[in-house]
Amino acid sequence: MVAMPVAGKECPIKFDHNSLEHSAHPADVYRDLRATAPVAWTDSNGGYWVVSGHAELAEAAEHPEI
Repeated sequence: MVAMPVAGKECPIKFDHNSLEHSAHPADVYRDLRATAPVAWTDSNGGYWVVSGHAELAEAAEHPEI
């Protein structure tokens, strides 16, 4: 996968909801994601999209085809 800029971050981002960093400070992790990459791809755990912004989550929920 080629790294792509996503709202100030490169994609894929380093994110793992099972990591010690996330477990210790989940609010900080999500605050950073909302500010810098509200929609991003992570390769962790087989790869998945991380949607952390409210507006982005609402749009994704209304349009599952995207």
